[in-house]
Amino acid sequence: GLFDRVARAAAEKNELPTFLLNLAANDGRRAHARAQLERADLLKSTRWISGVDGSALASRVVGAAVAEGAVLSQGEVGIWLSHLTAWQDVSEAGLPYALIVEDDVVLSEDARAVACRAIVELGATAWDVL
Repeated sequence: GLFDRVARAAAEKNELPTFLLNLAANDGRRAHARAQLERADLLKSTRWISGVDGSALASRVVGAAVAEGAVLSQGEVGIWLSHLTAWQDVSEAGLPYALIVEDDVVLSEDARAVACRAIVELGATAWDVL
């Protein structure tokens, strides 16, 4: 469909919208992530998302965010909520796909090309998470 054609055309041009999750207070990891994004030529296409600090969440918020019986730490709930924010941003922007990474990411120089090639080969609607 049209959605697939738009996604394919963008991926064939090596367009890879990227979202980086980072706690605002963590400058060291921000610097690491910036270096990795530059290495992979993704920095210009990256949107920075302020991560949710799980240690600052009230226990009732953590309880409301997970299914009954789930065993997640406050930090894990925080990163899950950060990913949820990124997914919402992708959806609201109408993007057919995006790369979402955390601030401890390690990227190869050809990460953009590898991801875009996979998107073209798989088609934009044949997968949810790659």
